[in-house]
Amino acid sequence: MKNTSIKGYRRQQVIYGYLFCLLAIITFILFKYIPITNTFFLSLFHYTPGEQEFIGFDNFNRLLTDSIFWQALSNTTFLVLTVTIIGTVLGYTLALMFRGGITGGKFFRVLFFLPVITTVTVIALVFRILYNPIGIGFSFNAILGLFGIPAQPFLTKPETALFSVAIPLIWKTAAYNMIIFIAALDGVDIQQIEAAKLEGAGYFQQLRYVLIPNTRFSITLIVILAVLRTYRVFTPIYVMTFGDPNHATESITTWIYKLSFRHWEMGYGSSLAVILFLIIFILTIIQLRVNKGETD
Repeated sequence: MKNTSIKGYRRQQVIYGYLFCLLAIITFILFKYIPITNTFFLSLFHYTPGEQEFIGFDNFNRLLTDSIFWQALSNTTFLVLTVTIIGTVLGYTLALMFRGGITGGKFFRVLFFLPVITTVTVIALVFRILYNPIGIGFSFNAILGLFGIPAQPFLTKPETALFSVAIPLIWKTAAYNMIIFIAALDGVDIQQIEAAKLEGAGYFQQLRYVLIPNTRFSITLIVILAVLRTYRVFTPIYVMTFGDPNHATESITTWIYKLSFRHWEMGYGSSLAVILFLIIFILTIIQLRVNKGETD
């Protein structure tokens, strides 16, 4: 009798749990999983408002000759590599500087963490002002002008536009990474560090043989998150350049947006979204496998 009442109580708790989560589950299904499934479906159609025709894999064949898609893929890959590598190294360096009980450490942590709690749109707008090519007001070119350096075409020339877009992404990513790495470094066994010191290990030897190996899981997590976020980058490019000049800063997501909501080629835009999904999925699996191989 007692076991029956316990089972009934547990069943009731499970039902209540699902009821409390029901709104979130419905929201995820309606606004995430159904649109994702519909994207795969639309990628097989020539779909525009008022017109729908099944064309199989023709949209994917079209990708092979779409020069703008390949340029967007190249630009996005450059951003992924730049933001991931520099953001990870810079974030780890900042964590090493501000971890522990150094004087003013908490103040600098808060100062460097501000970009994380600031919306991407605001950061992009601020950098768009800072990149003002005229050199008036508070901008990078105005500061350069004080030293007699001519104004630089940060966002107006293809040669400099893409890296200029990458800088605010690096700034925001490094600040987020710093907090994760500080938590990971604080969890390193102090006895290992003391033992390394007794063995005569210098700072960089401690870093190489003690700190980095003990924080490799955090490093893997940071790299995976950076790749996922940056391959889906949209807002900073939309605000600062919208893919200009001459598609020099075009990303996969901005090209998907233009195809779907400017040219109304929603079927072809969906095929690009499927390709982006597959790229992110494959890279994530590879990174997880590499990390698993290191721990075996």
